[in-house]
Amino acid sequence: MKLWRGGIALAAVSFVMFSTNATAYAAPSVDTHCAVLVSKSQLNADGSSKVLNQSCAPTMDAAVAGMLSAADRVGVASSTVLMTWFSGTYLSGSSTVIYGDAGTCDSTGYRVRTNNYWEVNLSSVRRAGNCNYAQVVTPIPSSYAYRCLTMNVMPSGFNNNTAQVNPRYVVSCY
Repeated sequence: MKLWRGGIALAAVSFVMFSTNATAYAAPSVDTHCAVLVSKSQLNADGSSKVLNQSCAPTMDAAVAGMLSAADRVGVASSTVLMTWFSGTYLSGSSTVIYGDAGTCDSTGYRVRTNNYWEVNLSSVRRAGNCNYAQVVTPIPSSYAYRCLTMNVMPSGFNNNTAQVNPRYVVSCY
């Protein structure tokens, strides 16, 4: 019976962190870590990268293992870390590591849409691989380009107000 309740709790946290259909939700009471695999070629109707797989767990290692194991079962050949989102400033709090199915960023990049949870909780972003540039879009929409740096604090107006993060590679960063 304990296992069942734990499964329900993890399912509830997964719903909070990743459901794109949720309109009302509560923030997790403890830090939760998730891993999401997005597609570069399969797009949603709005042009954003389709989520191929996702997993949440109390630790990042467990979340990544769950996502990669499920990705192997559906035939995803490879995945590369693009960036990690954090609910707190300076790369703290709950987190989601975003993987891309077509390798690291190139000049086209990926278009990663936030869900209801991350739209109002994204406070910092760590880049990975060649993803050295990101266009951050608010729900209004407005956009902000951030080059060559990890965002320890989201730009003014974007903290806890982000609809999409579009990582890509640019040759010339300054």
